[in-house]
Amino acid sequence: MRRRLHGASMTKFMACGSVIAFTAFAAFPAFAQSGAPQQGLEDIVVTAQKREESLQKVPISITAVSTATIQNARITNVRNLTSIAPNLYVTQQGGGSQIPAYSIRGVLAANASPGADNGVSLYVDGVYIARINGSLFDMADIARIEVLKGPQGTVFGRNATGGAISIITHDPTGKFGIRQELSAGNYRQFRSKTRIDLPAFGPFAATVSYFHDQRRGDIRNLGAGTTWDYSTNTNGQFKTVTSPKYLGSTNTDGVQAKLKFDNDGPITATYKFDYTDQHYTSLGVSVLGFGTAYSGLLGLLYSSQPSSSVLGPITGKRPKAVNNWYAAPGHVKNWGHTFTANWRVSDVVTLKNIFAYRKNTTDDYTQIDGAGGLVATAPFLTALGVPAAAQPYLIGSPFTILGVNVYGQEHTWSDELQLNITNDFFSVTSGLYYFQQSVDTGGHGVKQIPSFQFSPGFVVPGPIVPPSTLRAKSYAAYLQATFHLTDQLDFVGGGRITKDIKNGTDVTGGVDPSTGAFPTFSYRNSKPTWLVGLNYQATPNILTYVKASTGFISGGRLGGLSYEPESAQSYEGGIKADLLNRRLRANLAGFYVDYTNLQFPFLGSTGGLGYLNAGKSRAWGGELELTYLPVNGLTLQANLGYTNFKYTEVAPSVLAGRPLSQFYPSIRPKVTASGVVQYESEPIVFGARLLARVEGNYRSKYYLNQAIPSAAEQAANPQTARLAGFLVSPATFLLNGRLGLTEIPIANTKAQIALWGRNLTNRKEITHVSNLTVIYSGSYEPARTYGIDFNFEF
Repeated sequence: MRRRLHGASMTKFMACGSVIAFTAFAAFPAFAQSGAPQQGLEDIVVTAQKREESLQKVPISITAVSTATIQNARITNVRNLTSIAPNLYVTQQGGGSQIPAYSIRGVLAANASPGADNGVSLYVDGVYIARINGSLFDMADIARIEVLKGPQGTVFGRNATGGAISIITHDPTGKFGIRQELSAGNYRQFRSKTRIDLPAFGPFAATVSYFHDQRRGDIRNLGAGTTWDYSTNTNGQFKTVTSPKYLGSTNTDGVQAKLKFDNDGPITATYKFDYTDQHYTSLGVSVLGFGTAYSGLLGLLYSSQPSSSVLGPITGKRPKAVNNWYAAPGHVKNWGHTFTANWRVSDVVTLKNIFAYRKNTTDDYTQIDGAGGLVATAPFLTALGVPAAAQPYLIGSPFTILGVNVYGQEHTWSDELQLNITNDFFSVTSGLYYFQQSVDTGGHGVKQIPSFQFSPGFVVPGPIVPPSTLRAKSYAAYLQATFHLTDQLDFVGGGRITKDIKNGTDVTGGVDPSTGAFPTFSYRNSKPTWLVGLNYQATPNILTYVKASTGFISGGRLGGLSYEPESAQSYEGGIKADLLNRRLRANLAGFYVDYTNLQFPFLGSTGGLGYLNAGKSRAWGGELELTYLPVNGLTLQANLGYTNFKYTEVAPSVLAGRPLSQFYPSIRPKVTASGVVQYESEPIVFGARLLARVEGNYRSKYYLNQAIPSAAEQAANPQTARLAGFLVSPATFLLNGRLGLTEIPIANTKAQIALWGRNLTNRKEITHVSNLTVIYSGSYEPARTYGIDFNFEF
């Protein structure tokens, strides 16, 4: 009965979307009947099925973002995609390392531990980005972004349960040209992006791009100027660092270089190199409250501080200043080489190979608890049981409840060989995939996650701790075929078999008392995934489809225990329609998915972070995307996403005494929506055109923590009640805009100038909470930004 109700609700969602789309069709019959030439919507080409296809012919819920939209919406990294794709929400996790948290169709991808995979996968030019550390990096030259919703378990390089984000960069054009983009704004923002296309030389074409982006943070650090000594207890291997004046600052440089071979023959090849070097300060993090078991102890610590003026505020809105004195400037570098070769064997058969090497380095210091400025006091030391004779040495020394310092590097190698066969009867995509990953990560020679740590003289205590290591390999073979049963009806079937192997050493929890050594782990598993579906081309401009598919993320071993793969089984149906002489595009999808063997974080047997298979869940909902051109130059867009996610089973060890009804899905808004009005005029002054864009983005309230204090717990403790109010982020509407002139003739160039703004109403809500058991901390919606762009090309 329960599934029938869900199915009925999904049917209602799809029916409502159909009504919206076809009501628009009926409301504007003149456009369908007019014989005058019409300027319709562009045909977007995507590679979601490892072959170039029209977006409207691909039976997948997919959002494709073109070059023009990337520029007009000012999309500079994946976080900005929240405003573009329904049922996708992206926020930055508290602290540093530029770690995003993705949510698609109820899957939350926020796992930065070595060896752990995420349910939302990220690709650049077909190459899998293995770890989410630093994956908020800017890209210098993006041509297109594709957001695929639902399990990706057949043709994509690594499995995913929620979806995939694929970034495609420009290829060389072979024609000489220069494009320069400049931008300046508040918070000392400055951005410059230069692309130079060189003229073809024989069969070769080349492109070089460079960008620089800098911005001051939006929260002042009350602990600025504090110096921490990592040198003394690491024999000089690491340095001293100083806490910054502002939090949330960035200073990034990036380069891309590309070389393409194409002699109009059957073989083409492209080499791409990208490099991003980002210096930053972590987001400002504020204390929200204390865990019940520690509220008395930490409350005593706070109340006995010699000066409350050094402590940051406890607030549910973005403050002007916090004390994050443990934070220090971070540094993330990402670079990689990609070599792609295509061989058109015949008009029917093509071969493609993608070989890639990527490297990531991370250097990060984060006040993840938000509780900077604390020093040890006599009452607190007495409560901890520190003997009176030992207290004078510790009184006044810095005390860290929970911090994070990360130093590490990652290397990945991958190779994918694809075979495509296309004829009048069927099309086949098959391939072999290999992936290898090497990760060494830990603290700056000392404990990576200091907890209840005293640092007399601001010297970070030892002993020296080696890094954790991971060595992983993955092998896969896949095949997906579409059979043309009739001129209108296709059957799709596909499968993939993946073998994962992982080995390593986990030092986060210290040595294993039984062996006196750091625990090692080994994981080996093979798992199949599959897809079946039917596509019906009702008319040349209307596609309907249904499909069932599976996906998974691999298991491993961490924190002293093994965990198994997390799996998803999904059912989806959709309609893609171009109407009114291609002036109205209406894409609608509905889905139901079961997630099993959910991986939950836990505190392992040796005190380190681990993962535990401890639950099941289901999600249902849909996505609606509308684009309409009522008159030439005016574009109206509306996107709506709805996900109803619910835990159906959670182990008692994770519930920790709470009923299942009080265990909430965190960072998973039920509703995401956006609306865009964009107008580009006919030439008005010297051939220039006016371009105006207004964009509104809505997301419903969501829980910031899985365990929200009950009404009884709140009634018993006012501090608990206050904390509970911080653990739900309210519904938020963000307004962005851009107004400018395009195609301004200057000498022999075409220029553009525009004013822009993001978060124009300056919303300040909490967007991420870290539940650290002993303390809760939060980070906030970035402040309002605005500025001016000036671009030109010739």
